[in-house]
Amino acid sequence: PEHDNRIFTAVPVAKLSAANLVQAFATDPTDAADRFVGKAVEVSGLIQDLQGDPGTARTFLLSAGESTTHVRVSLHEDRAPGIAKTLANGQRATFRCFCEGLTDHVQLKSCVVP
Repeated sequence: PEHDNRIFTAVPVAKLSAANLVQAFATDPTDAADRFVGKAVEVSGLIQDLQGDPGTARTFLLSAGESTTHVRVSLHEDRAPGIAKTLANGQRATFRCFCEGLTDHVQLKSCVVP
């Protein structure tokens, strides 16, 4: 869910770049799902597709380099307004989130700034 308060105390099972997370799912989807889905991860990358008025974005992408698959970040509902106003396209950022797996992009939910 977008509002899972366990993220505030969850210890990440991995700290990695958006590109490395996408690569893990591209290389071995089953292994990546076993390692990351349903668990907290800390992911860093360049923000892209930030839309709307400054401070209103709740969902955006972290670039995974040349890949057409990226990481979709959904901010925790309680923290979204405060986090969103500090974000800009092209900015490097790190988030702690729960990994939901791969659809069109690797999905991260309940994201907060660690």
